[in-house]
Amino acid sequence: MQQQTLPAVGERRSARALRPAVGLVGGLVLVANIVATHGRLSPHALDARFGVNSGIFPVGDATATYPEDLAISPFETAIAHRWWVLTLVLALAYCGATAALGRPIVAAVRGEDRWPVAISALAGFIPGFVLLLGPLQLLYAAVPTETASWIALAGTVAAALLVNRDAVRASPTVLRARAARAGVGWGVAGAFALVLIAVVHRLQVDAAFLTQDSIHWYLLVGAQQLDGSLGSYLVQWAHQSDEWVFNAPLMFSSSHAGDLWLPIYLTQCVGLASFAALVFGLTHRAAQRRKALAGWLAVAAVFATTMSIYPWMYVKNIAGGQPLYEMGHPGRLIAIVAPWMALLLVRRHPRGTTIALVLATIGCAFLSANVLPQVAAAIVLALAWQALRGGRVPSLRLRVATHLAPAVSLGLCAIAFWAIHVLSDPSQAAWLLVASVVVALAGAVAVAAVTERGDAPSLPGRAWLGVWPAVTIAGVLLSNNLIGKTNFDDAIRRGIAHVLPGFGGEILQRPDLGDGMFSMVSFPDLSESACLVYLQCQGFADFVACYGVLIVLAGAIWAVLGPITSDAVVNLRRAIFLVLVASLSAGMLVIFFTGGKPPTGDWPYQPLIASRLVELPTYGLLVLAAIAFAESRNRWTLFVCTGVLVTWTVVPFVALQRPEELVRNAGWYLERLGVL
Repeated sequence: MQQQTLPAVGERRSARALRPAVGLVGGLVLVANIVATHGRLSPHALDARFGVNSGIFPVGDATATYPEDLAISPFETAIAHRWWVLTLVLALAYCGATAALGRPIVAAVRGEDRWPVAISALAGFIPGFVLLLGPLQLLYAAVPTETASWIALAGTVAAALLVNRDAVRASPTVLRARAARAGVGWGVAGAFALVLIAVVHRLQVDAAFLTQDSIHWYLLVGAQQLDGSLGSYLVQWAHQSDEWVFNAPLMFSSSHAGDLWLPIYLTQCVGLASFAALVFGLTHRAAQRRKALAGWLAVAAVFATTMSIYPWMYVKNIAGGQPLYEMGHPGRLIAIVAPWMALLLVRRHPRGTTIALVLATIGCAFLSANVLPQVAAAIVLALAWQALRGGRVPSLRLRVATHLAPAVSLGLCAIAFWAIHVLSDPSQAAWLLVASVVVALAGAVAVAAVTERGDAPSLPGRAWLGVWPAVTIAGVLLSNNLIGKTNFDDAIRRGIAHVLPGFGGEILQRPDLGDGMFSMVSFPDLSESACLVYLQCQGFADFVACYGVLIVLAGAIWAVLGPITSDAVVNLRRAIFLVLVASLSAGMLVIFFTGGKPPTGDWPYQPLIASRLVELPTYGLLVLAAIAFAESRNRWTLFVCTGVLVTWTVVPFVALQRPEELVRNAGWYLERLGVL
């Protein structure tokens, strides 16, 4: 009898290392086969639905935006505005000081990791943006608008100099030596280059000129603020007023309506560059090898990856799109990175950093309503991770159950949209999404239980855990973000107005939002509006068309993580992965099964705005994919998986004419400046 030989251990490991690449390619083929069998999901049909506002539009085109905005365009010479150079100088000083104020938070997030100078410099803008919102709201409520604007501009620069006083006090010789060692000159040039690219890119993206639709309301109200019809104090908004408050010093230090739009446009561009820097930096810190590759791959994936199985198409799963295509609001971008920063900040800090974090916590209340809950959830999960780590030896049953958790969770999520068409009461499909959330979270708890304890960071004391909710409530009251039109709300504002007169005026609200996004919520109730907007309600194949690529990428990530062990680093990623899967199902639960108002015309706001809840898990999974693929020690996995991610990023970038659009936008600027 011929003796059978067993494969060597190295061969088995090599075969195991190939699983991510084989699974990713096989999964994409399976998704393509499922989608290709349905005519309504053909490239032509999807392009007819999603490509209507994509392509190169004339600069200043208002086909799909608000033509009223063009009446106060900063580029129209017939409209009164101050000298461009003055606005640019003020914006440069203000944005630079804002980035300097965010430096302590960036240093705490970065830890001992070394980031390129340009990345560190730009990364500070977003935390600085958030921490300024509370103080600015107080200033404008206490001092008339124009005076407050000049105080804010000067005060922000002064505060930045104070925070960075050690560098300011150093002698010029010492500063030059430090700058030479750190490559500050190249870093500053790189930061300016990234911002300049954003300025050119954001001039006209598809049908959006300079800024997105909701800025239209700020521009209209800003003109009324300037003519005095809204009183002497800065008017306050009921929801998501971050850009209004932050840009007020640049907007209202001028008396011309032609100067309202340019500051918002410029700060959005700086915010976009800062967001890219933070995505790179956070990924760079998390990656253990090939850090730069992982960072740039994550930036490219977050900015431009399409979820469509047809890589030359961009199918919008999230209202507002991805940063490269439509999303430009700093608040939307902050919602994506803030929870990840919070995970790294749950520890003790020096006094200066603690003050910055208190102000940033207050500022989070000015952003989208989903930001504070997501940041709070990140903090709770970070504390829970430390508490649940038990170092238990994983049994075979536990290892199998944990390995199956993501497949079961994502499978239940997909089946829910098949069940809509099978169950007598479609709304009952919501419970499948609930089960999906529970399975994923249970898997995360199981992972924590088998993780070795190791050295825990110095966590905040009990006093801080008591202060943080109070700080959060203060932010909500200052921002009016959850303030409605009840007698209780009016009483709160009247009380504050005794000290801060600016709180005595009427709260403005976007007319198109009516009584608020969740004025008619009911669970479980299948949303008619959501099914009009998103493909998933059409059936299982439609869900696969929208999320199949993301699910296949998720499977490849899970395969890269390998077998269940007690390794703390790998298990932390595994737990984060499972929480992201749970968040994806939870977001769809809110979008599709909370009822709400029937659509008004062709613009159902509730599901469109609720889609922000799937931004964090979607982009989080893309970043995890970039890290996992870039770190792979297997060449096939490295090249195949990274190649797929790059393909689904570069192809839509080219197919949607982004290179031509950049060249056209740059040419438009050069013509305006008289260069061409």
